[in-house]
Amino acid sequence: MRIPYVLIIFIFSSMALEGAGSIRCANVLTHCQQNGSNIPRCVENMMRNCGKSLPRGFHSPDFYLRSANSSSAARVDTDYGHVIYVPSEAVLKSKRPDSENDVYLIVTVFNSSLFEAPSDRGSLHEQVLGVWLGDQNVHNLSNPVRIKFVNVSKDGSGQCVSWKWSNSSDQGSWSTDGCNTIQNNTDFVCKCNHISFFAVLISPDVPEPADVQHLEYCLYMDHSTKSVQTSVP
Repeated sequence: MRIPYVLIIFIFSSMALEGAGSIRCANVLTHCQQNGSNIPRCVENMMRNCGKSLPRGFHSPDFYLRSANSSSAARVDTDYGHVIYVPSEAVLKSKRPDSENDVYLIVTVFNSSLFEAPSDRGSLHEQVLGVWLGDQNVHNLSNPVRIKFVNVSKDGSGQCVSWKWSNSSDQGSWSTDGCNTIQNNTDFVCKCNHISFFAVLISPDVPEPADVQHLEYCLYMDHSTKSVQTSVP
């Protein structure tokens, strides 16, 4: 009778373990889109405890999973050209104090339409990068996380922003707190002291007053020339 008893315990334990991580990290976004109205909050809540295994041969330009060791930095190069660099300080902070295991770095590329938070500082670039690392929240880094967005904007300047959750609700908004911006033509490098969702707010170039006056003068001269040409018999 002892053999069936052992088998029953084994089956129950296996089912419990499977249930705890039944949703793979690669499937979290799809699950949240199908089952939740607040997609950013749903993704945030599920991404740390999701199953870290990937189907054999799995590849998606929107999802990346890497193992990270606390003694070295971690990096993800996306198919879009965006690059995420995480310093070893961040990897160490993401681990539980009693853990010696490696942690997982997860990067997901989202469409910006999933984040309903309009800003008067500009329009959001079409892609948002979500970054998760280990079991602990990572913030107040002395060596910042670096996120490079490529081919963002041909016209206009921009600012790096991260998603900041409200203290009183499950809503959030884009904030420049903790992030510095370096712009190189159409590329933006964001240096941030924490890990979150990251994006670039694009602001159209506004002409300087001298440029506006010069443009108005050119338009006036062009209009005057056409008027003279029209009046000549």
